[in-house]
Amino acid sequence: MISFGNHSYEIPLEFHIKSKIPRKKQRGKERTMEDKKFNKMLSRERVVVEHAIGKMKKFGFMGGTFRNQLNRYDDMTSIVGGLVNFRTMLNEGFDLGEFIG
Repeated sequence: MISFGNHSYEIPLEFHIKSKIPRKKQRGKERTMEDKKFNKMLSRERVVVEHAIGKMKKFGFMGGTFRNQLNRYDDMTSIVGGLVNFRTMLNEGFDLGEFIG
């Protein structure tokens, strides 16, 4: 699993092994073209994740306090995620006939 982050969190380096963090400009130097391309790619990936979280928050499930048994949190996350994915597929014109069989 890859996590996205930013520089506002002070996290030990061993936790960043699978993290993708935007590359900062070195003091007194310009950012290299490679760093700019990496940051652009990262922002394109990250915006998809941020939009999915925003859609899940519309259900009122992830935007506030979870008011159910804690052991059901993973199940609820899967259900709401599935509904969000289903709605996204319908909005993009996905053919349900192929999906259902």
